[in-house]
Amino acid sequence: MYQNPTLHKDIDVLNGFNLATEDDCLVVYGSDENNDKGLAADRRVIYGPQFVTPSNQETVHVFDWSGLEGYASSFQVLKTNKIELWKIELPLKTLEGPIVNVNLAISYKIETIDKCLDIADPIAHIQAAIFCDANRGDISMSDVSRVAGNVSTYQTFDEAMRTCGFHVLKMHVTNVSWPQSLVEKHQKEKQESERQSKASARLQQEMDLTKLEFEKKRGEAEEQATLDKIQSQLDTEISEQSRHVLQASVENEVLLSQMRQDAKVAALKQENETRLEYLQGLHEMGVDLTKVLCAEVSSASSLFRVDSGKEQHVGIQSAAKSGKSNAVDQKVNDDWESG
Repeated sequence: MYQNPTLHKDIDVLNGFNLATEDDCLVVYGSDENNDKGLAADRRVIYGPQFVTPSNQETVHVFDWSGLEGYASSFQVLKTNKIELWKIELPLKTLEGPIVNVNLAISYKIETIDKCLDIADPIAHIQAAIFCDANRGDISMSDVSRVAGNVSTYQTFDEAMRTCGFHVLKMHVTNVSWPQSLVEKHQKEKQESERQSKASARLQQEMDLTKLEFEKKRGEAEEQATLDKIQSQLDTEISEQSRHVLQASVENEVLLSQMRQDAKVAALKQENETRLEYLQGLHEMGVDLTKVLCAEVSSASSLFRVDSGKEQHVGIQSAAKSGKSNAVDQKVNDDWESG
């Protein structure tokens, strides 16, 4: 295209805007001279996808937001409903006093463009809110890693996001930087904790060894007690058996003694009966029993005891008496045969 003097008075080159997706939008203001620039009644929002060329009477809104990642400091095409990532380093004041630097990654999206337009720099407003929350000093150092990534921890920030038409989807902690003094203190505490852990482990090991030794000795003692008990039972059984054997032996001895006595009595009785039968036979044969008995008594008197304690038999008198007794016995036999 060129300016034809016969056709054109002048030619102006205007900027065109490519709204590639339905989430891309452009804010333009009309040429109504009765309305101040920026009023909602004179403002319209154009969404893509399309290529937009505003007219000479329209003014495109310029967004001048500070520190928004992914955007230039000034831009005209705004992306809505697109998930964006905002990274920020936050000096978090703790309940104990020291400040801990926390790196946050915040996922968000723009939901309402009208609210964004109501505030000239919503990012500055949101940053001021989150720094205000970080300066409250109501988070304990032991809870920093646990609660620093929760949206509920930053209530002022969450409210500012909604006021500006933003919606927080997710927040998480990417890094925590502790003050050097706290790091040194933590290292000392860690070293002390490790030392105590090692000492505790050694003590526990010694206690375990002592317990094992005690269990071993107790087992040996129980085993020895069991052996002693078994030995005692065996001794008792042996003693009882010995008592029974001794009692049986005594009873057998008494029985044998009784049997010997009975045998002697029986033998003596048999001898007496035999002697009585013998004397009765002599009496029946008419033998004088008095002479026979006297002869036996006289034969028995040939025995005497020497003072030395040794019993001796004198053969001369014995032989005489024996000869006389034999003579009597011979006479008894002769009388028996003649009778």
